[in-house]
Amino acid sequence: MTNLGIILISTMFFIALLIVKRPLIQWYKGFRRWIWHRRLIWKIERNLTKTSIDPDKFLS
Repeated sequence: MTNLGIILISTMFFIALLIVKRPLIQWYKGFRRWIWHRRLIWKIERNLTKTSIDPDKFLS
């Protein structure tokens, strides 16, 4: 009975993993894409603030 119970619990666990795996992978890919876009936007903004001309220095 104990071996049968262990097999039953493990099969239930693997079936649950198979059901949950796809949405988890999609969420993870979306999350990575969001982080990548945020980093890209942050880098562009930082470069723009670095290279922007300070009007006070430019006029003097």
